[in-house]
Amino acid sequence: MLDMYEYFIIASIFVFSLVLGYFLEKLKIHWLFAALFIGVILNLTGVEVKLLSELGKIGMYFMLFLIGMEIDLHKILQLKKAIIKTTLGIQVFSMIAWVSLLLLLGYSWKVAVIIGIVANCIGEAILVPILEEFRLVRTKFGSLLIGIGTLDDIFEVTALSIAIIVAAEKATSLTYVDIIAPFLTIAVLTFFTIVLIKYNGLRDRIGNIREYDYYILLSITIFFIYLAIGSLGGVESVSAFFAGILLNHLLPEHKARKIEYGIKGFGYGFFGVIFFSWVGISMDIKSIFENPHLTLLFYLIPSIAKIVNSVIFLRKELNLLTSFLAGIGSSIRFSTELVVAQYLLLHNIITHELFTAIVASSVLATIVNTVILSMALKKLGRKYFL
Repeated sequence: MLDMYEYFIIASIFVFSLVLGYFLEKLKIHWLFAALFIGVILNLTGVEVKLLSELGKIGMYFMLFLIGMEIDLHKILQLKKAIIKTTLGIQVFSMIAWVSLLLLLGYSWKVAVIIGIVANCIGEAILVPILEEFRLVRTKFGSLLIGIGTLDDIFEVTALSIAIIVAAEKATSLTYVDIIAPFLTIAVLTFFTIVLIKYNGLRDRIGNIREYDYYILLSITIFFIYLAIGSLGGVESVSAFFAGILLNHLLPEHKARKIEYGIKGFGYGFFGVIFFSWVGISMDIKSIFENPHLTLLFYLIPSIAKIVNSVIFLRKELNLLTSFLAGIGSSIRFSTELVVAQYLLLHNIITHELFTAIVASSVLATIVNTVILSMALKKLGRKYFL
């Protein structure tokens, strides 16, 4: 049973997120930062709420579920060569830098590879609204940026899969069943997901549902069924991601946008607030001031990699200035990297210091690059990108 103190703390998290989030939106900063900030405040005051960590874990899985909903396998197969070259260039350039840096800091090459991948994640949830505000989604500039973000999702799930393997290796007293179970579970989930996506009759039947409430119920049902299956092999994170991919391909096209709006509204409005406040509580705030260079490096490496590769590979598609701005836009983060980083911290694969540097650099990159991109788009105007 929760006592009055815990109810009050949880209520305060939502009140603070609502009020501060409103003002952050006015500054073109995503309102979920408010939940992260209150988590930091609770961290500094030493407040502990046991339920928050338990709900935070479910929130972590639901964030992956929402990210999976962004995956459209058909669009990925139709991406332009410029998008593929830019994304691969970013990954290679940044991977070399990250692996070198983290190996020097004493981390294993597997952890270095995971961080190298997730630190390049693009925060589509923040980037797309900016493009929509300036009516640039359907322009070449907007489509290239969204395309890079779409292909980037493949690397995100790859990083998560490696993280699960590393976590399994750190476990003690493993049996052959423990080793095989994760891979077998993922294989079953993959097969199950492909069969359901290919079965057109299921999508047609779902499309006949009239009440939108049932779509919310359906999404929650799929989410928890996949979590239950994933728990058999300890791969709940991957199963949540697969659940999102399945739901995205089952939703009827003529209703998809409205349904997704409802699901994401519920997901970010409840689980998102819980998860990001949990991230804030998990940080080691002192380490930011003790080792500010780590946060700065974690901000600069991905940003430089994205800007350089965008200019190299997108200059022919756009021009020098707009390709540079594409690099700025793709440097907006606050995405899957926080989910993967929290997973790594939860399984004692990375230290609180490294986790804090990842979160702090993600916040810095999102705020700074969002402001730069918004100011540039406002000054140049939509016609410049047509």
